Amino acid sequence: MNDHELWRTELNKVISLEHMYHCPSCYAPLIKELTALSCEACKTNYPVSGEIPILLTPLLRSEGNPTDQVKQDIQQHYTQVSESLEKGQVSKYVTFLNYGYLPSANEQYSPLEIPQNTMSRNAVKLLFEVIGQADLEGKHILDVGCGRGGSIEILNRFFKPAMLVGLDITEASIRFNHNRNKFKHIHFCVGDAESLPFGNESFDVVLNIESSYAYPDMTEFYRQVDRVLKKGSHFLYGDILPVSKFEESARMLNQLGFETIRNQDISENILLSCDQSASRNAEAYGALDDAFMARLRESLCLPGSQIYSDLISGVKQFRIMNLLKA
Repeated sequence: MNDHELWRTELNKVISLEHMYHCPSCYAPLIKELTALSCEACKTNYPVSGEIPILLTPLLRSEGNPTDQVKQDIQQHYTQVSESLEKGQVSKYVTFLNYGYLPSANEQYSPLEIPQNTMSRNAVKLLFEVIGQADLEGKHILDVGCGRGGSIEILNRFFKPAMLVGLDITEASIRFNHNRNKFKHIHFCVGDAESLPFGNESFDVVLNIESSYAYPDMTEFYRQVDRVLKKGSHFLYGDILPVSKFEESARMLNQLGFETIRNQDISENILLSCDQSASRNAEAYGALDDAFMARLRESLCLPGSQIYSDLISGVKQFRIMNLLKA
């Protein structure tokens, strides 16, 4: 057994779920029951379905709220993504849904080389660039909007974290991740980025890639990141937004007390990646209804899509922000 395997074996002995989850409504600790997690403070129960905690507020689990309808639409779309990948018989191979990154003259911040046999190289490179030079060894890391778990898998492979938690609003994605997970220090839950089900100052790192653009209340998401991060810890952030929205986001984060270490436009690297691989990526999906396929073209940033055109014109940018909680 080599040093890395020994380290993993010892790590698996000591990490447990106890006390990790908190009520997303009032943030009090949750108590484990037979088929649910319960909050004694606000008397709310959260189901555990096939070992997966469903930590969504009662309002989000109900119907009729316009804001939550946006989130339910996202759940529906990514449930269809899972179904489409199953139909295309490639589900087990698709763990990344991000646009990817191809190098250019733009400055690169990651010192890591990607092994030649690595699948989804462009997507892995984007993750590496978002991480930059942050030290993740021995850290407790939360990936908000973890999708199909590609980032979690690579973080575990290359960075030796103490604990990894993947949160996503779509149960189909979390179930896919849970069924593949072989490690006791990796956990997945269904949850909402605007009401993170964790206690204050629980994490050393929060990661968020290509997810926040879909949040109805990004300000609340930033407040949640601030709440669950320990002081002196990193918020590693990459997304595509209108230029004015990025300026507004930078102000919000600075007002919350975050120090901006890096704020870099990588739109050209995203476009290069999409030019190379977006059409090939689209072929992995089995065709469903026209509305789903139209949304899929946008979410993959295929050449000719509106989001691709917005990046070309400069209406939107893809930026990486590395922030430190003061």
